[in-house]
Amino acid sequence: MIRLEPVPACHTLSDLLELRAALRRQELLVGGALRDVQNELKSWQRHRRAQELAGQPVPRELVLLWDGLEERERELALDLLQISAAHAEADQDVQAALRPHKQAG
Repeated sequence: MIRLEPVPACHTLSDLLELRAALRRQELLVGGALRDVQNELKSWQRHRRAQELAGQPVPRELVLLWDGLEERERELALDLLQISAAHAEADQDVQAALRPHKQAG
């Protein structure tokens, strides 16, 4: 699970834009990792169903791996929520910083 550190105060528009871009990159990376884990879980589900339909027990090692993937999926989903919220906040900060510039021009 990702632990977001408090973001230092951004004093310039450039700082805000850089922070927003970094959060967006992180959001994309974590979103991609989450999709990868979800695809792997779907594959495991198909394998597990096939094993059960064939009347074969699912080896304990596979069940443990399955559980680990499910836990990783939950962690990534929570990380993505946290990062998305921070990105949305940074986006609002950028919009607020741009307002005075728009009014002046």
